[in-house]
Amino acid sequence: YVNIEGKRSVDELEKIDYRNISNIINVIKDQLIAELIPEDKLKEEISTHDLVKFDNFESALKLFSKDHFYTDKEHPNKIYAKISGRIFKENDKFFISDKLKVKNVDFSTGNIHFVGDVIIEGDVKPGFEVKARNVYVGGNVDNAKIIAGEKIIVKGGVIGLQGKFECYLRAEKMIVLNFIENSHVECNGDVYVKKSSMHTNIFSNEDIVITDPPGYLVGGEIIAKKNILARIVGSKWGTRTILKVGISPFKYLKLKEFLNRKEKREKLLEEVEKSLNYLNEVLENAKPSDNKEELEKEIKEIKTKKKTFEKSIDRLNKLIENLKMDIEEENNKFKLDEAKIYIFEKVFPGVEIRLGLNHYKINEIMEGKYCFYLNENGEVNFSEFE
Repeated sequence: YVNIEGKRSVDELEKIDYRNISNIINVIKDQLIAELIPEDKLKEEISTHDLVKFDNFESALKLFSKDHFYTDKEHPNKIYAKISGRIFKENDKFFISDKLKVKNVDFSTGNIHFVGDVIIEGDVKPGFEVKARNVYVGGNVDNAKIIAGEKIIVKGGVIGLQGKFECYLRAEKMIVLNFIENSHVECNGDVYVKKSSMHTNIFSNEDIVITDPPGYLVGGEIIAKKNILARIVGSKWGTRTILKVGISPFKYLKLKEFLNRKEKREKLLEEVEKSLNYLNEVLENAKPSDNKEELEKEIKEIKTKKKTFEKSIDRLNKLIENLKMDIEEENNKFKLDEAKIYIFEKVFPGVEIRLGLNHYKINEIMEGKYCFYLNENGEVNFSEFE
């Protein structure tokens, strides 16, 4: 019941979509893989499946590794997957592996969506996508997208296009990188960047750590629920760099999304109101010979649009208000004394430090080891540490 050969995606013009070649066929634990049917029980409706004739059940069962497939007492003639992964054939026998190794992710592989672990010896090329349980990249991630159910580890760098934030990484448990530029990172666990983060947005529900030399953190929004640790933050050119702790980054992102949608709706509403005012003015000054019916019909349609936008804005306002209250309530519950920002060497003007809903702007170069925290009065304070 599984086509282990994979199949190519063909678009409506009968051209192969090489980004979605779909060479990897996933099977899920307990999925029905094959069925052994006595010849006299064969039905017409299953004749289109891949059929192979055997002398007896035993000889057929030998095709499937006992470590990766099973049958049960209730259905002794049905073969199920013991684990999730991909089926492969070796020495005329079928196995399942939850590991997939490739040289690069490019047009030769297409996008990879795999239920197990993906090991990429080289690079993930621009525009490609990898989704897996764990992803290891031996080379670089070049303006690509990686989503992992657990961890992402990139031995090289992650490089996006300046100002685009199209290069996107998301993992549930942990992300470990060598360096990153012009990208967007989301993780429910810790994020470790060995050398530097440049003009990148990083969001973590745990800690964000950039402390190995040179340990640069320049540009972007860096938001952690717990702690941020970095060696050098900002630059001598006053690059705007925002560091926030003590706030749920994903609720913050949702709030930002709602505010952006509201802003777009308000602009559309403004355009609709301008059109409505203009048409009302035209109708008011219309001569008897003018086609007033058409004008009135158009005005009615625009009024309907106006109501739709107004309702949409009202709904967004409620969502924004509820989310703001949720964030404030979470801030009150969360112990902000557990959320701190540690800078190990230097911080430049242009850097904004935010703890919960409180903020502090750096106005002059600070050299040394500094810890930023909330004092007893709920104000952002800092002190040197060894």
